[in-house]
Amino acid sequence: MSANELQPNSTDFSDDYKEVDYNHEDYESIKNYMQSQGGECSVKNIKKCSGAHPLRIYPVLFRMEKENELEVIEQTLFGAPLQVRLKK
Repeated sequence: MSANELQPNSTDFSDDYKEVDYNHEDYESIKNYMQSQGGECSVKNIKKCSGAHPLRIYPVLFRMEKENELEVIEQTLFGAPLQVRLKK
C-alpha cells in the first residue's frame, strides 16, 4: 500500500514550491544598504541594519571582494573585514 493510498486526499505541494536563492537576496540587501550609506560602512552596521542573515554576511562580502565589487578598508588580525567600501 502506497502513501497516496493511505491518504487519498493529501495535497502535493511540490508544484507550488518555488526555490529561493537566499544568497542572492542577502547580496542585494547588503549592496542596497551600503549604497544607502554612501558606499562605505562597517560590517557591524551591515549586520545590524542590512536585513541580511548574519551567517551569510561574511561569505557574501568575500565574494564581492573577489569579484572586485568592494574593497576592505579595515580588517582584523585574522583577515575578517571590519570596514568595507563599494568600488565605483
